[in-house]
Amino acid sequence: MMRPHTGTQTMEELRTEVLIVGAGPVGLAMALMLEKLGIDCMIVERREGLHDSPQAHVISSRSLEICRALGIDDATIRSAGPDPADTRNVRWVDRLIGRDLGVFSL
Repeated sequence: MMRPHTGTQTMEELRTEVLIVGAGPVGLAMALMLEKLGIDCMIVERREGLHDSPQAHVISSRSLEICRALGIDDATIRSAGPDPADTRNVRWVDRLIGRDLGVFSL
């Protein structure tokens, strides 16, 4: 069973069968897999919330197969992503919300 742990709690001894470091896609998928197998796990993550900037633009077909096996369907993933019409341009910028240095359409 996954147990949340916030940075505001006092130091205490916590025991788990598996400790997962990082709540990125691999860590979260591993936690789901272990939970389905009934294995106790805990995730530790240095950030308190979501990233401020995009972390993935493309998900491979194999990753989608793994998501399906975990009970996450394609529609759920697509609904969390950008509008496909917004993904036809490649931009070079000086920072994420900075000025365009160049752009081309696919």
